[in-house]
Amino acid sequence: DQLTFEPGGQLEFSSVPYPCLSDAIERLESVLKVLKSHFKDHDVHTIQTGINPWHSVEEIGLQMSKPRYKAMSEYFSKISPLGARMMRQTCTVQVNLDFGANESMLAKRFLAANILAPLATGIFASSPQVDGKMTNFSSTRAEAWRHLDPSRTGVPDLSPISKSLHKSSCVESYLKHVLTAPVIFIESMAYERPVGLSFSEWLNRPYKGVSPTLADFVTHLSLHFPEVRARGFLELRSVDALASAWQVVPAAFYTGLLYTDEFIEKIIDRFTPKISKLSDTLKASSFGLENEEIARDAHTLMGWALEGFQLLPECFKGEQTEKQLAAFADRFTNRGRCPADDMRDLVVAKDGKIVPATFERLDDHWSQLIE
Repeated sequence: DQLTFEPGGQLEFSSVPYPCLSDAIERLESVLKVLKSHFKDHDVHTIQTGINPWHSVEEIGLQMSKPRYKAMSEYFSKISPLGARMMRQTCTVQVNLDFGANESMLAKRFLAANILAPLATGIFASSPQVDGKMTNFSSTRAEAWRHLDPSRTGVPDLSPISKSLHKSSCVESYLKHVLTAPVIFIESMAYERPVGLSFSEWLNRPYKGVSPTLADFVTHLSLHFPEVRARGFLELRSVDALASAWQVVPAAFYTGLLYTDEFIEKIIDRFTPKISKLSDTLKASSFGLENEEIARDAHTLMGWALEGFQLLPECFKGEQTEKQLAAFADRFTNRGRCPADDMRDLVVAKDGKIVPATFERLDDHWSQLIE
């Protein structure tokens, strides 16, 4: 297990792999209990949401001054102000799943996970506020990431994968996406940034006499931020950090869909014809389930997720998670809503600013819906 800080002071918990979701949830809850107790002793309160709702980029500053983060900040600032917003204000709940027992399942899960990415963003959108005010977006986090750097975000070309469903097509599509992204910095050259040099170009010609090493490529991979990142497992990155009442629901949603043969086949059959429109879906998902087609697809997927999760072994699911998934579906997805809609309706603003205590009351309210 690891506890680390992100550039804006966000606290990230990364667990070791567990064979069952229930084990991972138990560990997460135990760590959160210890953290909250420790923070309370120091009169510190934490919040789980997709983006810092109160403090501006300037107020937060760069809390982690590692050379890596300074180089990243400089690189992204040349593209837009959203790079600083991403680094300092955003937070996700990432679900990490294995690729499956064979190469065929690897290809299916990789394709399906990418198809699900924008829909998951809309379903779990939970960041409608930033800089002390409400925005027009349900996931302001997703909107920031979408404009961050198109060369290293989004999804790779899924067409070759949909046609062959082979591991090789997954590798080729992902590698192409990675290699076309610019090099952010070269660590061995004191983090120098070669402007406009893609990793593919660097492979073909040295930069100031320096050619890339395997370590350089590993660093480049760590600076690649697609919706689904391949790291020897599937790192699913599309979901806003959620309040504690709903924090395990994305994992139940994804496992219900990707760990059941019946529903992974349904996802591929139904949604592969739509992959040419995936970039449009990514754009629309920042508004939650406002788009009628996304709302219909979300409703369908949530139904499949509930059915699929019921098919998983009891020891995998645990006692509460299925209830939490069903409560989330009833409260939000089945009504064409997402958590951001409740936040707009129920979070009280005072003098144009969002009251921190209201978030705690809303989380308590959501928790009561599950009991």
